[in-house]
Amino acid sequence: MIGSVSIPISGLPMNHKVFFDWGFQMNYQMPFNLSEFYMVPIWSTVGSNVQKRHVRYRTDFTAKELYEGLKDLLESYGFHKSCLARSMCELARRPFDDSYKNILTDILTFLLTPSLHEEHFLAANTENSIYNQAELISSGTGHSCSFLYQNCTIDLLSLISRY
Repeated sequence: MIGSVSIPISGLPMNHKVFFDWGFQMNYQMPFNLSEFYMVPIWSTVGSNVQKRHVRYRTDFTAKELYEGLKDLLESYGFHKSCLARSMCELARRPFDDSYKNILTDILTFLLTPSLHEEHFLAANTENSIYNQAELISSGTGHSCSFLYQNCTIDLLSLISRY
């Protein structure tokens, strides 16, 4: 993050402007993969009163809310609502190559793989089952994801990767 404060210096002839400028810069070490998000020093240890949280807070996202938000975001950019399910299908069919693994591929894999979420097994009778099926169906049928999700005319993952 970079910021600055500029103060004009007065008492100069007309048509001349001079500013005294202070510049501030802060640097942060950015994570390279998802494991760097975990704060090991605050995890509970033997003899410690610090406990890992086991309850859900009202502000926590559920998988359903996450997928609903992603679907709405894609629709706001003009993509069909089935494009999220197609992306899940495409990723399950062709996961990212481990030799090119980085934080972006980790985040996309986390977002587009319903089986990684706790609610995956609880969602059999909800709208989330569409997304659960998208992940599972890619290997169970002989059809391509583009055939299964014909209303989505573009493979979103192909916009950011080559396979």
